[in-house]
Amino acid sequence: MPPNLKRLSASVNPFLSELFNYPGLIFPGFNIDEDINLLRTQFDKYEDIILEFGSGSGEHLIGLALLFPKSLVIGFEIRFKRAVRTLEKAQLNGITNLRVFRGRADTAPKIFESQTSKNINKERKISQIYINFPDPWEKKRWLKHRILTKDSINLYLPLLKPDGIFSIKTDHEEYFDSFMKELSTMSVNILELTKDLNNSDFPSANIKTEFEQLFRSQNKKINYVRFSAHL
Repeated sequence: MPPNLKRLSASVNPFLSELFNYPGLIFPGFNIDEDINLLRTQFDKYEDIILEFGSGSGEHLIGLALLFPKSLVIGFEIRFKRAVRTLEKAQLNGITNLRVFRGRADTAPKIFESQTSKNINKERKISQIYINFPDPWEKKRWLKHRILTKDSINLYLPLLKPDGIFSIKTDHEEYFDSFMKELSTMSVNILELTKDLNNSDFPSANIKTEFEQLFRSQNKKINYVRFSAHL
């Protein structure tokens, strides 16, 4: 751990120093270029790559890693504690194909820019991208921070393989409706869609997040869409 961060860790966040207990598994994000280069060296060991933006404490990410053992599953999570807790759980479950990049979703295009800039489909390895229960940023002055927008999705769609998919879940109906209006203007294929996931035909294949388990206990409806880009 860098000395300047070591001095700050106790006063700023007790989990800061723990990020460095998992070299090559958690990418702390304090030296972005170094972290990106190290992460890229791991790509060729796996058949494909799965991303989750805002992976929280890792319940959904771990479910993905177990379901797709030949894939490299990468969570993007900004909070120190959640990143650490994810790796603790992964190691308890003997999971080796899971990584956490401590950063926001908009770091992803930089990590995979060499694939998109060449625009060679066979070089793209990302097969799935998940966004689960993102912050709705409800106040008008905060709307610019929303990730479920046409501009944001257009930023991430080029990262996917030609047959790659996007999966989104939210309990916030207004946010979902607003996003679906924008999605309807985009060149995508809607594969699955429901405004009540728990009472749909899709839940058997659904990996529940921590938030989703809470919302289900409160009888909140889960909005869900799964789509791919038009080839």
